[in-house]
Amino acid sequence: MSERGRSLLERLPLVEIVAIGASAGGPAAVRTLVEALPAHFSLPIVIALHMPEWNTAVFARRLAQTARISVQEGVNGEALRGGRIYLGQGRRHIAVVRSDPQTAPATVQVHAEECQGAAPSADVLFASVARTFGDRCMGIVLSGMGRDGAEGLRAICDAGGITIAQDESSCEIFGMPDAAIRAGVVHHVLPLSRIAEVLQYLGHLRRHATASPAI
Repeated sequence: MSERGRSLLERLPLVEIVAIGASAGGPAAVRTLVEALPAHFSLPIVIALHMPEWNTAVFARRLAQTARISVQEGVNGEALRGGRIYLGQGRRHIAVVRSDPQTAPATVQVHAEECQGAAPSADVLFASVARTFGDRCMGIVLSGMGRDGAEGLRAICDAGGITIAQDESSCEIFGMPDAAIRAGVVHHVLPLSRIAEVLQYLGHLRRHATASPAI
């Protein structure tokens, strides 16, 4: 790893959750990141991936076959736990909420009704993560068409969290990352391989900071 790469990792703060948004080209990018995570990865990851409702369950099962940590579709009301990946159900927004900011664990919220447009929406997910975790969150925009995620990353920036966009060279479709970059809401633009390294490092930091499985 280059000196510049080490410097980036050393500057990363401790976070408690990672949220990812993606669309066209996103499944392959998500798979690359998930398969790079070690078995002891200790953060929850929540993913809003634009897919038809009949595809997300299949995609989650296929990811689970090759991942070294748990992968599942998000279930409404389930407590977030470290070392698990929660994939939003197709056509339904996914968010995270906390009933009591002081004592209650964060939980998954899945909208009961099907939504039109981009759903699950990265904007909805990112905004909920910013509200719930403040400066202890990270939002990542991967390959995809359109501009979903840009406003949600703005919410994370405003809350003091960290934002990342996949770079053009490693994107199949640069639309979503480009929109976020142009909006001025991205702290780091990185190739997919570097994003994987960032996630590995963040998991390492979290694992050594706490042994509590509930977030």
